[in-house]
Amino acid sequence: MNRSVRTLRMGIAALGVILVAGACGSSSDDAAGGGDRSNSTLTIATSGIRSMDPARQYDQPALWVNGLALEGLIKLDSDGKVQPALATKVDTPDPLTYVYTLREGVKFWNGAEVTPDDVVYSLTRYQDETAQTASKYASVDTIEATGPMEVTVTLKQPDSSWQYTPAYAGQIVEKKFAEEHDKDLGGPGVLTMGTGPWQPKDFNSSAGMTFAKNEAWWGAAEAGDDFEESWKTVKLVFAAAVPGAAAVRAGDVDGVVGGDGTAFSSGSSVELTKAPTETLGYITLLTDKGPLADVHVRRALAHLVDREAIIKSALKGFGDPATQMVSERVWTDLPEDQVSAAYDQIETLDYDVDAAKAELDQSAYAPGDKIVAEVISTYPSFVRATEILKEEAAKIGLEIEIKGLPGAEWLTNSSNHTTEMTVSTYSSLSPDPNFYPNTLMRADGIPVGGSNYANLDVPGLDDAVRTASTVPAQSAEQLDAVVGALKANASEAAYIPIYTQQAVFAHDPKLSFDGFSQYAMGSPYPLYVK
Repeated sequence: MNRSVRTLRMGIAALGVILVAGACGSSSDDAAGGGDRSNSTLTIATSGIRSMDPARQYDQPALWVNGLALEGLIKLDSDGKVQPALATKVDTPDPLTYVYTLREGVKFWNGAEVTPDDVVYSLTRYQDETAQTASKYASVDTIEATGPMEVTVTLKQPDSSWQYTPAYAGQIVEKKFAEEHDKDLGGPGVLTMGTGPWQPKDFNSSAGMTFAKNEAWWGAAEAGDDFEESWKTVKLVFAAAVPGAAAVRAGDVDGVVGGDGTAFSSGSSVELTKAPTETLGYITLLTDKGPLADVHVRRALAHLVDREAIIKSALKGFGDPATQMVSERVWTDLPEDQVSAAYDQIETLDYDVDAAKAELDQSAYAPGDKIVAEVISTYPSFVRATEILKEEAAKIGLEIEIKGLPGAEWLTNSSNHTTEMTVSTYSSLSPDPNFYPNTLMRADGIPVGGSNYANLDVPGLDDAVRTASTVPAQSAEQLDAVVGALKANASEAAYIPIYTQQAVFAHDPKLSFDGFSQYAMGSPYPLYVK
């Protein structure tokens, strides 16, 4: 499978990302309210998975499951900052070299110690071109053991996103176990061999999974009471077997991961905790074919995006307006005033029907010209957002035809760059500020199969995106480069941001989720559900 198609599938898998959890009668009453839960079971309804092997299944449901059990060299904290995990430190003597010093004495669940060979083996599997994780390793040249407790990753070219990759696409498994189960690693009956705080004990792909607390977890001392008093057992019930919202209301499960936030509401028995995410809802407009080849038509459409109406109607309020493809909040290492000043340089095409009409008047658009918007029919939020935009376009005489497609057909058309217009979402799994420009705006993504689905190509854009990949992440230099890319996109109105989705924790007031965020869900989150 083409790597860009894998990337697009990953984006689709993250559509509708909303986490919902409710505390109900399936957990011990004594455990509620922050007490000792070490003899209790936390039961979560979630999307089903077919494998715990990231090389075979790399999507958001699998990341949520694997976060309980598998660990990488580094991890992301609730703010998206890199923290040590199976590696105690990372040295970067030059932009192409990452040297990981492994933590001493870490053991797999079977008692074998983690070695550099296990790390090299695991990362090399994820680099393989047949692996679903391959696109995340595109910049990697070599992965080698370079010392008794040291692994070095060498890149082909500087890549600011690599520093985050081992956290969400680099889970370490035991080499011996994986080689013995080469054909079915991670599947039912075989499971996997990792190091994390909960070990999978059974896996029924049509029903769910059970995890037992790993009392010998290396991180127990650091986690302290969070681990000592945490759940003895975590049970996952796959949503196909138990409908999530209904199960929470009935008290059959304690919560739902990946459910629909609109199924819950605040009240005396349910409390909502929300967090912003970088899952971006946006419009893609094909810049070189049909009516949308005219920049004034595209800019007119950009002025017709009523973000508040779309969030209210399509997302039922579970979203935040987005006016740029990269939000200011991802710049966690730079002063807010510096980031704000840089973003002030970017044109913002706000909702303004009069401005939309003025743009259309400058175009060659003629009555009878039609823009075809293709959307995945099984995602009502996409359909509703497109309907709202169609209604706004009609106000200025712009005609949009909505064509609902099955996901596979939509994916094929997008990959072939034949889709004139679409509404979709993409999920940035890391806090890399260059994620969206690097994914959607590179010149080498324009050919069929590439991920520049708008075919956006203007002078200076590709240089800006590539520069943002080669300079240090979260640096002033990267800010300048990303802002340059956003300026070009805003002027051309190729990718039009609409909203970022909200993660939602709907829970009994007796329970809480400390540090709830989009990044927390890729972690052993039961540590923080109290």
